[in-house]
Amino acid sequence: MQRSASVSSVVKKTLKDWFYHRGHREELKSIFCFWLV
Repeated sequence: MQRSASVSSVVKKTLKDWFYHRGHREELKSIFCFWLV
């Protein structure tokens, strides 16, 4: 239980860091277009 909670927090932190460093508007737009197609 505690392990999964720590894993989810690490995943959230990683995603937040990724979006902060690489989440440029154009890049996000291309990712959304890729998933919507």
